[in-house]
Formats: sequence, structure tokens, C-alpha cells
Amino acid sequence: MIGEKNFQPPVEPTDIESTEDKKEEKIESKEEDIMPSQEVYPQEEKKEKGTEEILSDNKEIEKLPPIYLIYRDNDLFKKWTPKIRKILKEGMNRKVETHSFPAGTESEDIEMWIKENENKICSKDVVTDGTIANLLPREIEKKMEHNKHLYALDSVLDRAVKKIVLKNMAEKKLYDIEEDFKDTREAFCNIVEQIIENEDKKPKKVCIIANKHLVSHAPLGGEEVCPEEEREKLPAVKIFKKWIETKNPSILDSLKRRLIELEVDNVDIIIKNTRDLEESLFERWQEAFIENEMAVPAAKIIKEWLIEAGILEQDIEISQEKYRNEDDKKGNWIIADRHNYPLPRDPDKLPPKNAIDLQLPLSDFFKTATEAGLINVDPVKLEQEIEKELRKRIDEEKEELD
Repeated sequence: MIGEKNFQPPVEPTDIESTEDKKEEKIESKEEDIMPSQEVYPQEEKKEKGTEEILSDNKEIEKLPPIYLIYRDNDLFKKWTPKIRKILKEGMNRKVETHSFPAGTESEDIEMWIKENENKICSKDVVTDGTIANLLPREIEKKMEHNKHLYALDSVLDRAVKKIVLKNMAEKKLYDIEEDFKDTREAFCNIVEQIIENEDKKPKKVCIIANKHLVSHAPLGGEEVCPEEEREKLPAVKIFKKWIETKNPSILDSLKRRLIELEVDNVDIIIKNTRDLEESLFERWQEAFIENEMAVPAAKIIKEWLIEAGILEQDIEISQEKYRNEDDKKGNWIIADRHNYPLPRDPDKLPPKNAIDLQLPLSDFFKTATEAGLINVDPVKLEQEIEKELRKRIDEEKEELD
């Protein structure tokens, strides 16, 4: 059905802890946000398909199986992989070999390198970032019989930042926080407060995209936005139910007018598909109308949280369905659900080029804020947390290997 893509059922929220190993990461941060360790490490020799380095100064270490660190470079990794290599070497008492791909390396080139170096990869314990983890074929992982794909580099950095930013909620998984309205509000406000402590990071303007995707994840699709008993009273839902009961063609004109008011995309296609709708899809179709009606109330809740965190009300606006060109300016934030920009890319629904793209639900908001270099943390505290996280994982791996 052509227009059915506009009416997808709610998608379960995704936890950054559970999915980050399979996502491509493009983390960026400015120099003043996170300072690298002051220790000096060997300069890396650039090669056509990446950079190789072996970090070992102990002949005893040479006898042990090596750890292979593979990642696609970005600003954050440039600052922290020297420290991570050192901790891996000392904590595991192992040789550390590194292969880094230049920032922006295409996935196809990385996949080709993986195939060409399959034997080497399968002979070592491997530590990767999310990009490599996502591209590492299952066949290769299966061949690593006596070795392990240990963990994703991104998650070490993400969790270290999370412990500082989320304060007393740091031990909770973001997936669990997302399930609770009160917890989501507290965590969201903590993140925004942390960002705007730095005057330079405050947004000039915030645009919240209010469409059905916004309520497809907990908790914005819940009772706090619209109680269950009120949902069938929503205008578009009432019109749709009337159409189902009577099949009077004139009712579809009323439905079309309501969808236009809600600034829903592809209204003509939706109306055509509603006219031809099979009975088995009635419930799903009604749920989509509910989501479209709840989008603006949900966006207003996000606006309330932003104000609570310290952003001025006059600097926040709600835009239905998509942002305007004038919103896509440097220094602005555009907040939308992660499904707002579908893959493959729809030319009419592209992420902003100039404004900062912040996505929901909460786990994605934290991740995209980190990638955009908005999260401000004390570099000394961050280094301590990175080391704690790495050593914790190293100890876990040692226990499994013993």
C-alpha cells in the first residue's frame, strides 16, 4: 500500500547500551570540550586504507595473544584512543595493535579491508568502535573460536560521559529511564542543564518537530500526553471512526481538512488508502491518527522541559511535520524523533545541514548531543571515568578468559 509508510505502528524505544555496538558512529567534539591526556604517544603512520600501530615495550607481553583495536577515526577518538590503548596494554598485560581508518572512510572500503584481513582479525581479540562492529560479518565472528570481539569503543566513551551528566540516574540504563515519564523528564533536564552551563553552547533558537514519530516511543506516547479514555475523542480519530461506520464519501473531505490542519505529509495518498482500507488494518490506521493528534501536545511537553532546564520560552518554537529553511542555521537546535529522517533518505526529509540535529527518544538525545560536542564535562573527571569503565570491562574479560 503506497501510503502505508505514513502510518507505522509505534516502534519500541532503543537503548543506547544495547544497540551501540551495531550502529555507525560519527562523534565530533570541539577541542575545548574534552582535553586529551597529556602523555605523548607514538605518531601514527598514515596508510592508504588506514593506520597501523603496535604498542608494546615488554618482551613478555609479546608472548601473549594480542588485542586488535580497530576503529574509524573522529575528533573524540583522536583525543582518547592513546589513553585507551595504554590502559588496555597495562590492564590486560597484552600487546595492542591498532588499525584506524581516516574519518569519513566509506563503509564499502572498510568492508573490503575486513575481508582482506580476515585471517589477521580472526587470530586476535578484537576491540572496535560501533562502525566496525556494525560492518564485521557474522561469518568472521564465528571463525573467532578462541578469541573475542570484546566491546565497542564508543560505549566506553558514552558511558563515561553518562556517569557524569546523568548524576544520580547514571546507574540506570537509558532504556529503563525512557519507560518512565518522571525519570525521562529529570534526565532530559540534566542533559540540557549540563549543555547550557557553557554560554557558547546555548542555542539561539530551538525548533521541535511535532509529528506522529514523536509519540512512537515511550514516554511521549503515554498517558501523560493523552489519557487512554480521551484518545477516541481526538478529532481525526472521531472522523475516521465515523467513516468506518458509514462509508460516506463526504466524511473523507472532513478527514482531509483535519490532516491538513495537522500538517501531515502525503494527505491525498492517505485519503486514497483510507478509502480502500482493508478491515484488518482499521485498528492500526486508527492508531496512526491518534499519534498525529498527540504530536503537538507531546512537543509542548518537550518545550516545558527545555524551559525548566533554563532555555527561554521565546527561543523555542514548535513546527508541525518538518523544519523550515530559516530554522536550519548555525547555533540553532532542531529536535525530532530519530525516525523523522528515514533511510534511504527522502529528499523532503533530510536532517539539518547547519543547525544541530538532536534526536529523540532520550537515549538518542544523549547520543546526538554527545556527537555534536554539546556535552560539557570536566576533562579530569572524564579521564577517570573512562579508565574506570575500561578497567571494569578488562576485569570482566579476564574472569571469562580464566
